[in-house]
Amino acid sequence: MTAGDRSIVERIESRCHWVITIRPADLVPDRIPDRDLLYPLVRDSAVLVDGRYFPAYDAEPLVLTEGPDWVQFDYQWLADLQSWRFFQSGQLTVLLSVWTEWTATPMLKQPPNPSGPSLPISDSLSIFSAVFAFAARLATSEAGSDRMAIEIAIRNLRDAQLVQDDFGKTALPPTRFPDDSYTYSTEVPRDALVANAQQLASEASSDLLQRFRELGARS
Repeated sequence: MTAGDRSIVERIESRCHWVITIRPADLVPDRIPDRDLLYPLVRDSAVLVDGRYFPAYDAEPLVLTEGPDWVQFDYQWLADLQSWRFFQSGQLTVLLSVWTEWTATPMLKQPPNPSGPSLPISDSLSIFSAVFAFAARLATSEAGSDRMAIEIAIRNLRDAQLVQDDFGKTALPPTRFPDDSYTYSTEVPRDALVANAQQLASEASSDLLQRFRELGARS
């Protein structure tokens, strides 16, 4: 993303953050013929998870940045920073903050590691759920196709620790992420995505959790 209010994008990218892309598997540049339809398509497909919309769409006043074949929306509410761009091809790219990186004293079951970022496990699982639920809705809209491609990445992740942000669950053992980034990519038939969105989200989130290493474990 190179246009619009760069301050939100730059702030998100300066710390550990999510980069999420949802698109039809086949490229049709003008799949959505009218740029004015882009924002309503995102708004009508957005999902509410744990009090946060994915993607965010609600603001007063609503300010959109527009390009030749896309619209972009930048949003911040407390530790929730988002910037998304939606193209007439049906591709949506979302930059999303990791909320614990934007809160001085996050409410957690366990104290985070003083060095390196923290990744809240419950919130992360909710993001996977939101991504696949939104993708299922988008797949059945004018922006969808017979197959949908989903990519979920987390950047600036090296030495991140999984932390428990659900006080109803037990604290987690000390962990670290060994690499700078994480990426999960999949391509799913529309019917399977609509029927099994939460199962697919669970499989994807399990892949992320398996990449973390307990402290003291051999690299």
